[in-house]
Amino acid sequence: MKKEIIVPNNVNKEGTEINFIKRNIEYYSKNKF
Repeated sequence: MKKEIIVPNNVNKEGTEINFIKRNIEYYSKNKF
């Protein structure tokens, strides 16, 4: 089963994906070193 992040209706999908990618970049850049 796919895990899906539930977002409020007023948040657009693109914005959510961008925030998710940003968080991943921060996480990976922190753990890189």
